[in-house]
Amino acid sequence: IQRNSDSLTFTVGEDFPGGVPNPVIATGQRWPGHIQLDIQIVDLDLGNTADDDVDLFLIDINLTSGINFSAPTTYNGVNGYGQIELRFRLSCTENYYGPDCATFCMERNDEQGHYTCGSDGSIVCLPGYQGPVTNCTMCVPAEGCSPDGGFCNVPGE
Repeated sequence: IQRNSDSLTFTVGEDFPGGVPNPVIATGQRWPGHIQLDIQIVDLDLGNTADDDVDLFLIDINLTSGINFSAPTTYNGVNGYGQIELRFRLSCTENYYGPDCATFCMERNDEQGHYTCGSDGSIVCLPGYQGPVTNCTMCVPAEGCSPDGGFCNVPGE
């Protein structure tokens, strides 16, 4: 609660009033592409007088995942009294990739596959393995081994 002030500044890392963390972190495995943010500004009056609704912000946020914050954007309240400046960033949950965080990839190096994940979530075979479609489970045979009748159990065999 801020008293007798015409402006408020919230710094990243400092909670909003009411203990709401800043930044606000929402988790999920797939981002729908946008979210509506509703912010209400109220003048809390002491005593028997009614609180005054100062302004309301209805902000539609369209984002794709990335590492950088958006440029600060200024929004005006619907009543014309308030103004707010916000920055946004969408980061995917661990092991999820892509603009909507819908591509899942988790690195592995075992009998189920031998790969790491590219920056877009694509499977990248570890050296000595091939076949990203099959999770890089096929080893690369030794040079000179016949592709028709040869096989390997470990890379380079």
